[in-house]
Amino acid sequence: MTIYTHQSPRRQKPAFVILILGIWLFLAGQTRSQTFSGNAVAIPDSGDARVGISVTGLANLLGTSFGLEQVCFNIIHPDVSTLHLVLVSPTGREVELASPTDRNGPNYNNTCLRADVNNIVQYASPPYSGIYRTKGQLGELNAVGENGDGTWILLIQDTKRDGNTGNCTGADLSFGGNPAQVFKLMSSNLPIVVIDTRGLQILDDPKIAARLGIVDNGPGNQNLSSGPFNSYWGEMGIEFRGNSSQEFPKKPYSIELRDTAGIEINRSLLGMPAESDWVLIPNYSDKTMLRNALTYDLSRKMGQYASRSRYVEVILNGRYQGVYQFMERLKRGASRVDISRLRTTDTSGADVTGGYIVKLDKLDSANVPGWYSQFQGDNRTDFPFFQYEYPKAEDILPKQAAYIKGYIDSMETAMMGPNFADVNSGYAKYIDVNSFIDFQVMQELGKNVDGYRFSTYLHKLKITRGNKLRMGPIWDLDIAYGNLNFSFGPVTRGWRYEEPTTGQVFPAWWHRLATDSNYVRQRRCRWINLRQNVLDTFRLARVIDSCALAMGPAIGRNYSWWTTLGSYVWPNPQPLQQTYEGEITYLKTWLKNRIVWMDSAIGMTCNPVFVSNPDPIAQEGQWQLWPNPTSRQLYVAPPFNKSVQSIRILSTDGRLVASFGPETIAPSGATTLDIRNLAQGLYLTQIIASDGVVISRRIMKQ
Repeated sequence: MTIYTHQSPRRQKPAFVILILGIWLFLAGQTRSQTFSGNAVAIPDSGDARVGISVTGLANLLGTSFGLEQVCFNIIHPDVSTLHLVLVSPTGREVELASPTDRNGPNYNNTCLRADVNNIVQYASPPYSGIYRTKGQLGELNAVGENGDGTWILLIQDTKRDGNTGNCTGADLSFGGNPAQVFKLMSSNLPIVVIDTRGLQILDDPKIAARLGIVDNGPGNQNLSSGPFNSYWGEMGIEFRGNSSQEFPKKPYSIELRDTAGIEINRSLLGMPAESDWVLIPNYSDKTMLRNALTYDLSRKMGQYASRSRYVEVILNGRYQGVYQFMERLKRGASRVDISRLRTTDTSGADVTGGYIVKLDKLDSANVPGWYSQFQGDNRTDFPFFQYEYPKAEDILPKQAAYIKGYIDSMETAMMGPNFADVNSGYAKYIDVNSFIDFQVMQELGKNVDGYRFSTYLHKLKITRGNKLRMGPIWDLDIAYGNLNFSFGPVTRGWRYEEPTTGQVFPAWWHRLATDSNYVRQRRCRWINLRQNVLDTFRLARVIDSCALAMGPAIGRNYSWWTTLGSYVWPNPQPLQQTYEGEITYLKTWLKNRIVWMDSAIGMTCNPVFVSNPDPIAQEGQWQLWPNPTSRQLYVAPPFNKSVQSIRILSTDGRLVASFGPETIAPSGATTLDIRNLAQGLYLTQIIASDGVVISRRIMKQ
């Protein structure tokens, strides 16, 4: 007999629970710490070695809770100071692990690099062993959307041909629940500049269409990256700029503001006058990030235009880029290089005389529009090359190009001629001497290796505004002030214009001017005056400190992102400074020593400067102006049976700086003019006689 017993049926788990449990178990298995290894490779002398590491099962898992934690490797090499290590993800994203250093020695012995430690290779000495921080941002490889599956590459580059070879005996990538994080800028003491390229890649040329947002709540206030774009929000064009600076990982950019139709527009940004064209300067090789800011500040205080700027922090397509200088681009304009606009109809008479901007700079190709000087440059073999800056080469008309070339040719002919020092027929007929002196003072103060030949601008005024060629604006001194390891750059002694150059040369003007006692004495008097105020050593130290203070905590964020402190960036001098404070101290010390040498070389006694009289009437001895030079008062006396209607004093670029009407003119005898408020330098005094005759005399204000 069959006996049946009753059993309660087993409760079945719902299908969706099984599915969720299965997914959880799968992910738990996938997100446990995992290590993937690569094979050994040989490292050639002055070549590349690639360690391929195959990673599987991590697709779509990388992010803030799981991802790449560290990179480990073992490298046998006689001198690892020459090795550059880069990790490349399967998507092609690159992160710098370690760069060449000034610490010679062998081997990475079981070395691991990760993002959450403070010690970096550049602060230690080989052989390296243990755990160090990556130089680049390892968290970039864990960004949402990055695919972990595929072949990762540990790229080992030997940067020096020295006969040394080596081997990487193995490399590992470790993934886990403590991944390197992507840095997010939340707030800043500086304005925040946000750039969105809408997924387009920035090019060297042309500009691509993008959007620009600026958050600026004013000095002393915090700016939130999530805050409203209260300084600017709109369209722009953006491209890379510069020459050698483009090779650095922190890129320089040119920006053009546009409306929604793509038309160029002018806007005031960050408290600077309205314009459309701006630049973002990274100051990557200048680890103080203030050599340019210092130079432009001093130039403006000397009375010369130089680009205004603000320090900002930049976010590009959601990724932090560090501290930049947001600057006025060098261009013609009422609030920039203040020269007359040239129109397409300005091809003759007074209209064609200005204004113009030309430059001496690197030649991007063999077909750069411009012309060669008639005279050999400083090396006595090559000829400087002048390039059109305004109007641009594609806009300048043939008659305009012929005019500016002819004017500079005439100036150079006078400069290099036998009567070059004659105030009527020599170089002073063509140039604004004061601007040449101020330009030279700044180039020599920084002992700028690029000075006089690269990033060197000149502008020509229209005849109605003085008709003179002026030096400047000054531009690009990030590798000046001792920040280079070649061409006598770190040495604080010696004139830059007397040191030999390689490559492109600069005009021989500066050697020629040094042989004119009048120019040398004017330069000495200007230097002595500047040393009492603008170039006072203690004031310079305060300017440096104030620039660093303006950046504040942003300095630390910049160097957490770009870990260049203590490591070599072309063309930094040795020994490398290990901290930002060390960089500031080096700059101050170098500048102080440079000024001591220049004081000695120039001299600190302002001797009277003989100024020839260009006016035939005055040369007859009938009109008298004295003393000349003068520091406080100028006396003007007409000849017998003549009287004075008015007196005007003009700067060498034709600007009216003082005028004296009938109410201040003595009815007879000498008139006393108070000129204490005039800056030191050369001026043109115009005496308008009662019969309308204009008598011109040059005077020197001490």
